[in-house]
Amino acid sequence: MPRDRRRMLLMSGGIPPTNPAYIAKALSYNPIAFWPFVADANDVSGNGYNGTPTAGIVFQNGTGRDGRASAYFNDASWIDVYSAGLAAAFNGDEIVIGGFCKQTAAALTDGDYHDFPILYSATAGNFIFMRFLNGGIESDRDASSVHQAWSPMAAGNFGAGWRHVLFRCSLANNNLATIIDGTALGNFAVSTVWQGPMSVTGMLWGASSGSHSLHRWLGWMQYVGIWPYLNNAQCADLATMV
Repeated sequence: MPRDRRRMLLMSGGIPPTNPAYIAKALSYNPIAFWPFVADANDVSGNGYNGTPTAGIVFQNGTGRDGRASAYFNDASWIDVYSAGLAAAFNGDEIVIGGFCKQTAAALTDGDYHDFPILYSATAGNFIFMRFLNGGIESDRDASSVHQAWSPMAAGNFGAGWRHVLFRCSLANNNLATIIDGTALGNFAVSTVWQGPMSVTGMLWGASSGSHSLHRWLGWMQYVGIWPYLNNAQCADLATMV
């Protein structure tokens, strides 16, 4: 942001659209990609894995977890983050993915699935997603056609506010977990190896793979990313806004 614009916002009591302190903290954990979703779908990790938002995505000032801007998804839009570079960097055996999200009141009771991130390999039987239904969460990892799914949060418990939600998988640490607001829920052993390259239609925020006609997000997202393995303390740190 230009210095004069930042000074004007601060003097008038306004809030700058980005949060340099939180972004710096997220980047300190060396993400593969990190998308603030405050004005666009650009990756600020330095790796250049920029996303492509569909026409329905709106970056709304003042709506985010920190009072800054966030991306609004209208149940008919998504952000595609596939690139050859991100696909090459992706490791389905060592990954933490997620960030801040909020659903509309309608999404909490509409009986429809709403996908947060989804990641699909071009090889069948290999995918990761976090799927929300009526204020509950289902986490799912299939690798080598071995299915592991659990519901870390039952229907009605997500609430109408912002939550920080991460999906973590580590073959090296034998751990599969969903981490909500810094607390790991559902820690499981994981022993199956991810197979295949990423699908060109399978790296999305806010919609299912393929035609993208299913499970679209209805609500907001902010400060989302993909990291290598992070321990519990690091995940809890990311859940703390500054």
